[in-house]
Amino acid sequence: MPGGAVALVDREGTRLVRTFGAASRDELFELGSISKVTTALVVHRLIEDGAFSLDTAITEILPWLDLGDGAAITIRRLLQHSGGIITGADAVQDQSAQAWSLRDRRRATAPGEFFHYSNLGFILLGLAASRATGRPLPELVHELVLEPLEMRGSLARLTNDDRQKLAPGTAPRDDDRPWLPGDAMQQAPWLEVDGADGNVAAPIDDLARLVGGLLRRGAGVLRPESFDRMITDVGPGGEDVLALEGVPHSETSAYGLGVNVERVGGRVVLSHGGGMVGYASFALADLGTGRGVAVLTNANGDSPIAEAIARTAGALWDGSATVPCFDPSRWRTAGRLDDRPRRVPPGLVGDFRATDAAGATVAVSVREVRDDAETASCRLVISCEGLAAPLLWSWGGRIATSHPRFRRVAFEFDPDSGRLAWGGLVFRPGTAPARAVTAHPEYLGTYRSFSPWFPRFRVVDREGQLVLIAPMGVEAFGEDTPLVEIGPGVYRCGADPRLPETLEFGPVVDGRAIWADRDGCRHSRSFTD
Repeated sequence: MPGGAVALVDREGTRLVRTFGAASRDELFELGSISKVTTALVVHRLIEDGAFSLDTAITEILPWLDLGDGAAITIRRLLQHSGGIITGADAVQDQSAQAWSLRDRRRATAPGEFFHYSNLGFILLGLAASRATGRPLPELVHELVLEPLEMRGSLARLTNDDRQKLAPGTAPRDDDRPWLPGDAMQQAPWLEVDGADGNVAAPIDDLARLVGGLLRRGAGVLRPESFDRMITDVGPGGEDVLALEGVPHSETSAYGLGVNVERVGGRVVLSHGGGMVGYASFALADLGTGRGVAVLTNANGDSPIAEAIARTAGALWDGSATVPCFDPSRWRTAGRLDDRPRRVPPGLVGDFRATDAAGATVAVSVREVRDDAETASCRLVISCEGLAAPLLWSWGGRIATSHPRFRRVAFEFDPDSGRLAWGGLVFRPGTAPARAVTAHPEYLGTYRSFSPWFPRFRVVDREGQLVLIAPMGVEAFGEDTPLVEIGPGVYRCGADPRLPETLEFGPVVDGRAIWADRDGCRHSRSFTD
């Protein structure tokens, strides 16, 4: 993370701003999905003006959008991410083209029954706002949200002419392996954006003003009853909340009509993160204490570092933190085990064996190594083929290592079964399990596209189950994802039958599928593994 900025805010205004690293206070950062809050505020203003209602079907406003049962996909469902549609369509940039891609997509569950975060759903909301008013969404965002909140340094769309105003976004140089501390970084690809799911860029003072607007319950932008409905009419689920040692955890998380709503210590806390190619941001607004935090960084958007900073800073400010200081080493992937006991589930330390594709046994050993007896600081080390290397826990359930045998894919450990998985290998204590073989070896291998949102993935055979593994990417799956066959050559991405994302393999040439289509984005077979 080359740099960023943090602001502490209350209902009266901004109380503290700090920049760090290579960031300056006047630089703009892309807000990513925090832009969804500004889109939602526009939608609620148009509802106040009678342009449409929460129960208006999206196909009534966009009649060219043939969704079959589209009458059930309403403005309310789209605001709550419960429309039953895919997360995104990053193969094309134009919003109407992305929306058009929904016409032939499957929906596995009825609208309103399942929370499934959808960038595409908010693109539909932006198109609806434009269609109802005859004006571009960026113009509406500027007039109805940015101006009333005095966010005069912000932009509601980004073109090449604006590039010099932004802090350069950064991303890992290599997209074919998990990032480890010390790995090279590079300037992230530049993308022009105006979509309703991530169109705003702002300096830290302006993001602080947006947080202040939420703390003041939308005053100056929405009527009180509209804001109350926005945060009380919640859908069937909400965003995952990053759990940090020493920071109070949220009791509940549910997505309202355009913002995530948490309960922390009985208080209502509004939250939203944002991830773009090269940028990560986060906003918190505690309606109970009247305090909020805004964070901007130019870390890549698949990292929750901005959320970690925001939640820790907020807990320190209101006195609820149990950590002695603002200490990022408590979140590090190589963090001390005594600080994060939940990170070492029973059964992870020991000897494991697997059978590779050639029928040979692969043995690994995971051990705790103490670095400092006085502080009980220790780390996990994996040994294989005479070499040892540290295991580094990611933000989620993946465990990466610099061991050359296992560098390109992270491990995943299942404490319930005692299974340690790496790619197509399944390690278990004791005797190596027999290797089951999938019925479709023609689909195995590496696929890639030119989309920076989801650049590369591998399909492996794990005990007869096809599994998709994406090393990195803002829109990539953050965990190893089982592929469940739902038709000839067509697979659902994920075990939950309610998930709408699919992967469809292309023609087989010389025993190998030459491409895989991920919800309209074609990934071709890669010549590298």
